[in-house]
Amino acid sequence: LSQIPNGMFDLVICDPPAFIKKKKDLATGQIAYVKVNKEAFKKVAPRGVFFSSSCSGLLEESDFRSILTKAIKGSG
Repeated sequence: LSQIPNGMFDLVICDPPAFIKKKKDLATGQIAYVKVNKEAFKKVAPRGVFFSSSCSGLLEESDFRSILTKAIKGSG
């Protein structure tokens, strides 16, 4: 992602692997999700669309929303 210019795409879909496979992975997995979403969000052109997903079954929806909020706020 670091080699792709920022603001290049009208649509970005961020579909990383499951970073949280066990409960012990929760903290590090959440950090990884913030990092990858932050970098992916930077690639969205103004007025573009960003989709993100997580296949980590142990990650609560509210936590995923918090991750995305952190990523978006930190991408600017």
